[in-house]
Amino acid sequence: PYTYSTSLNEVNSNLPQFLSVLPDEVTYDIDLFLNPFGNASNSNDFIYYNTGLELKANLRVPLRFSATNLLLVDTLALEIDQDGKADVAPIQGGNLLVYTNNYYPLDVYVQGYLADSNFVILDSLFAEPQFMPGAYPDADGRVRTASSGMLTSPLTPLRIDNLYASELLIFSVRLSTVNQPDELTFYEDYFVGFSVVGDFTYRIEEQ
Repeated sequence: PYTYSTSLNEVNSNLPQFLSVLPDEVTYDIDLFLNPFGNASNSNDFIYYNTGLELKANLRVPLRFSATNLLLVDTLALEIDQDGKADVAPIQGGNLLVYTNNYYPLDVYVQGYLADSNFVILDSLFAEPQFMPGAYPDADGRVRTASSGMLTSPLTPLRIDNLYASELLIFSVRLSTVNQPDELTFYEDYFVGFSVVGDFTYRIEEQ
C-alpha cells in the first residue's frame, strides 16, 4: 500500500481555531480520483473487497496561554490525628519553611486558610501571601531550569491549636505567566518540587 503523510499546523491551516471550539466529533469530505495518471500499470490495478482508505491522525495539542492574576481556589479536607497533638504542644514558636523548585513559567502568590466544617476561617497559613517565582523558558520556549523559592509559615501555639481545630484547608492561588504578554506552552513534564523544614523552639522539661 501507499502511505502519505502531511503535517497541519498554525501556519498552513486553521487547526488552532478548529480545536478551540472543542469538537466532540469530526466529519470530513474526501474526493477520490481513480487512476489519476491513466493506465500506468497495464490494467493491473484493482480495488478488492475489504480494502480501502485508512486515515490516522496523531495530534499534539499542548496547553498554551497567557494569564495575569488568574485566581484559583480549592478546598481540601483535613484529617489530623488528634493523638499527635501532645507531641507538638511543647513548640513555643518558630517557622515552617517550604522550599520550592518551580518548573512552571508561572509566578505564584499562595495563601492558605484553616476553616471549620462551616467554612468559618479560624486562621491563615501565612502572615501574608507567599511568592513562588516562575521559571523562564529558553529561546525554544521550553523550561529546563527550575526557579527556587521559599514559603514561610509562622508557627505559634495558637496556630497549632487552630490547625487541630480545623476540618478544611482552603487554598487561594494567583497565577501570572512570565514573559508577559507572550503566550507560553506548558508541557506534561513540568512540576513543582517541595521540601519542608521546621525551624522552631521546642520546650523540653526535665524529669
